Amino acid sequence: MGSRDLQEVIETCEQLGITIGPIASMQDVAENVHYRERGSMVAIEDPATGHLLQIPNVPFRLIGTRGGSVFRGCRWDRPTM
Repeated sequence: MGSRDLQEVIETCEQLGITIGPIASMQDVAENVHYRERGSMVAIEDPATGHLLQIPNVPFRLIGTRGGSVFRGCRWDRPTM
């Protein structure tokens, strides 16, 4: 992109007929009102620390299904390799 900002690059590509769009970082997703309202991020408590973690929800959720994210955490009783 050089000295151009994202919007300038998008506008130039659109003028040239090039399909383009921004790629959101996880921070972008976490801070975006639309993603939040759609339930794209969920808060799950880490059972080991009690900290509330924001993690991505499943990308496709169908009406009447139980789809969702579960934080399994780390098992410290498991031997390491």
